[in-house]
Amino acid sequence: MVSRGFARYIAVKALNRLFLIIIVLVLEFIILRVVPIVLYGTDPALIIIRQAEQQAARKADITEFIERFALDKPLFPDQFLFYFTKLLMFDFGISFRTRVPVAQEIMDRLGNTVILLGAALAISIVLGLYAGLYAAMNKGRRRDSFITLFGMFTYAFPSYVLAFILLMGLAYLPKVAWGVSLFPLGGSTKLFESISIGGFELPVFNVEYLWYLTLPLLSLLITTFGAWAYYVRQLVLGELGQDYILTARAVGLKPRYIMRSYVLKNVSPPFITTIALNIPFILSGAIIVETIFSWHGLGRYIYESVINYDYPAIQAVLYIIAIITAVSLFIADILIYYLDPRIKLEK
Repeated sequence: MVSRGFARYIAVKALNRLFLIIIVLVLEFIILRVVPIVLYGTDPALIIIRQAEQQAARKADITEFIERFALDKPLFPDQFLFYFTKLLMFDFGISFRTRVPVAQEIMDRLGNTVILLGAALAISIVLGLYAGLYAAMNKGRRRDSFITLFGMFTYAFPSYVLAFILLMGLAYLPKVAWGVSLFPLGGSTKLFESISIGGFELPVFNVEYLWYLTLPLLSLLITTFGAWAYYVRQLVLGELGQDYILTARAVGLKPRYIMRSYVLKNVSPPFITTIALNIPFILSGAIIVETIFSWHGLGRYIYESVINYDYPAIQAVLYIIAIITAVSLFIADILIYYLDPRIKLEK
């Protein structure tokens, strides 16, 4: 049975996350629509209309485009209310660039980005957790210094530079020098391919997909793993200096038991919160990596949309990122409630 304190806690957190999404929508409209007009005197929508006229697009299409986005009406409140209600109903409209529904384009790319970012985040967190614990338990030794320096170096190393190094060293040069294709120069393939068995089309995992995934995944792993290791090390060292740890050691408890039963439990709330906050941030790295490796995902889609002033596509992807951020933080709130006994909810 759900307690009254837990229900109140969840309700407050849900309202906070909903408020976060609303704030993001307002800022998104200001940045994409108001700022270019007020500061630069340029309306991105008018640029698209001029491009359509130069491409000899039908006048009916341009008129429909203007009416669909209420571009013939004032920014406030008409265009803002139109924009706000459409996004809340997940009506993303038609892409300026491709004339294809934005929702269709997002769904076509979402799977690749989820696989790339999900694998990078999960593997880097697991490796970083173990490396950080190992470094903390060996504080002051060479292995601790190596993990710390490696973590700081990879955190400061630009992801696009590493992506170019991997692309040149493991894909381009082997093909030019030896005629061997160790890894593809870019692109992606389908996750599943169909085979016909007894007249039925059955989906089968495409092993070649992993070949295309390797270099983008390595780029994200190397630039994020060290940061997680350094962060975990600092969390654990801060906890090891607490009085209760000294008491546990004084009564003769084994270090592994103290680490497993006390330290990990107490550092888990900030660690989970950081994971939730890093889910949207890792997408910024994916924009660069996906563009360099021509990976068919949302990161590359954002880049192409920005350089082509594709207003509906940009606002749709940013809205989805805001929802993912809010949901991940909400899940983290629930987990922290159960993991952190210091949260007092009931009198």
